[in-house]
Amino acid sequence: LRAMFELGVTSYGLEQYVNSEDYLQKAATGRRSLLGFNNRLTLIAYYWLAKVLKRQRKFTEAEACYRDVLAGWEIVHGDKHHLTLLAADELAATLFNFGNIEESEELSQRVMTSRMETLGESDASTLETMEDLNSVYFKRNEWRESEELCRQILEIQRRRCGENDYKTIRIMSNLAATL
Repeated sequence: LRAMFELGVTSYGLEQYVNSEDYLQKAATGRRSLLGFNNRLTLIAYYWLAKVLKRQRKFTEAEACYRDVLAGWEIVHGDKHHLTLLAADELAATLFNFGNIEESEELSQRVMTSRMETLGESDASTLETMEDLNSVYFKRNEWRESEELCRQILEIQRRRCGENDYKTIRIMSNLAATL
């Protein structure tokens, strides 16, 4: 099962998504049979399976898989653990891609708040979640919210990396689009 999992992750890295899905599906179901669903190794296999499904634009299957992984991590680690937040963030992005903007916003808000509490506002994961939430605001034409959050992201990014950093410049561009 470990070899299947490793082949799946390697195939993903090589952009061989059909092979990756096959290997990860076998690894995930095998681990589930042997170790149970709420086992760390099983959840990791299902997380990677969800990633490959999402990459193939199989959003319905990816969403179901991310929901299962999120529920599993919440049982194993609680709702503020970094793996739980990672699964919630990935689910939010999948929902966004699938067009479920409202639930995506709700999850992104939850992840952002938890990451700010646990990691601080300057953490890269927190900033990425803030940018994801900004995308939701932008998509919903909520210009005031988007502008406010974008200005907050920009200020944090300037402190972290400086004025000429590529991410800072990208965030400036995002802010300009909201104005």
